[in-house]
Amino acid sequence: MTNKNNNNNNNNSNSKRITDRVKKGQKKGGAPTKLLSFEQLVAQAEKYAEEYELEKAIDSFERALKMQPKDTTIMDALGELCIEIGLFDKATKHFVNSIKTNPNDSYTKYMNLGQLLGGQEAIKSYTKAIELMELQLQSIMSQMTPEQLKKLEESYQKLHNQKKQQQQEEEEEGQEEEGDEEQEDMMDDEEEVVEEEQEEEEPVLFLKDQLSSALCSLAELYLTDECFDDNAEMECEKNLRKAIGYAPYSPEPYSLLGSMKISQCKNEEALELISHSYTIWADYEIEDLPSLEYRFGIAQMFVELDQNRIAVVILESIVNQQDNIAEIWYTLGMVYHNLKEDRSAQDCLETALKLLTIVAKGGQDKELEDQIKSLLVTVNEIVATLPPEEDEVEEEEEQQMDDDQ
Repeated sequence: MTNKNNNNNNNNSNSKRITDRVKKGQKKGGAPTKLLSFEQLVAQAEKYAEEYELEKAIDSFERALKMQPKDTTIMDALGELCIEIGLFDKATKHFVNSIKTNPNDSYTKYMNLGQLLGGQEAIKSYTKAIELMELQLQSIMSQMTPEQLKKLEESYQKLHNQKKQQQQEEEEEGQEEEGDEEQEDMMDDEEEVVEEEQEEEEPVLFLKDQLSSALCSLAELYLTDECFDDNAEMECEKNLRKAIGYAPYSPEPYSLLGSMKISQCKNEEALELISHSYTIWADYEIEDLPSLEYRFGIAQMFVELDQNRIAVVILESIVNQQDNIAEIWYTLGMVYHNLKEDRSAQDCLETALKLLTIVAKGGQDKELEDQIKSLLVTVNEIVATLPPEEDEVEEEEEQQMDDDQ
């Protein structure tokens, strides 16, 4: 009995010491646990996010939110981080809570929520984001002078031209190593003036780009989730025309409108819109180009509109940038076949088939594999009937000479 009582007393004593350490903020070794302030937790979370340690960032933000449970900035940050790591339900809850707490403090949470929702709920979210952005834009522009507003109209043209001129300037620099110092000083002065103007106009231009993006997202919903709505086509076109008004040098609204025209079998209008979209970014440097997925989509629309030569240019530039996507090589092979350049088609299709074998893990894309093999059979048959190329003839002649010797 005595031993049992002693054990119980020891256990109680240990439990009390652990409880006391917790209350005092101490670790088992006796070192005090540092209790971070709200500001420190936010700074810690931001540092983790910059280092892409997203789970740690979420943990720090959640601890900060417990201290200030009505801070919508923290809720929005948590929502964005949850999207990054694929916790979409959790992200939705954070954005919904942020909207309930303060519905008008930020348009970005509505943009983010719109991406997570579908159908009418997404439409409501994007519509609210657009409403808030337009109010913010009106507020900024109401404080600008007529001269500033006039300059603003020229800003998109300047930015667009600068991107297009970059490649030309680099080519000229390669040809002319020596330059006039006085001319270089003048160019530097001009660049400084442009940069100063851009700093003044940046909030307005940024908001207009964001508005254009939101309107494109809204239009896409009418092309997909809400395509059976009686007013879907009208709403889609209305939003895209409005997007073009806000950002006339953004390629996305033109290409989306072109996609809608294809679905309406209005191919002439579609080609005009998609060609205009392409000319906006065709001469951009790699870092300024739209995403690979976007450019691939444009190439596919050009193929659908029987503009195979332009499609080849786009697809070749994509595979030069990233050469490990089987579907793009297959599409390039198909386009070369359409152009009756079957030797090139053969090379592309063989590359696509190899990539499908090498890259695919956990099962190949059977449908794409069948498409590649089917077209490759046709292309191989055509290539077999073609006369040998000059290189092949020369190789055969050299081989014959070697054999004779």
